[in-house]
Amino acid sequence: MKKRKLTIDKFGRIVIPKNIRDDFGIQPGNNLMIKESREGFFITPVKEKELITEEDGFLIITPSSDINFENLIKDLRDGRIKKVIGNEDSF
Repeated sequence: MKKRKLTIDKFGRIVIPKNIRDDFGIQPGNNLMIKESREGFFITPVKEKELITEEDGFLIITPSSDINFENLIKDLRDGRIKKVIGNEDSF
């Protein structure tokens, strides 16, 4: 996970850098979820609907013009590799 230092303006807003918005398909008006913990908080995009679903053993991709499929495929591959090697901490 990459870390990035951001500044809060006087109205309590932060700006998410464009490359991150592009990678996660975040556009103006999208909703974000903030999860709080004792250590701090974590902000994630709210998925309006699942991008990939399984039907009768087949993966169905719901196309969207604001999705970075290159990153999506890489994340899916990484997850499958972690599952195969059986150790998510070693990847």
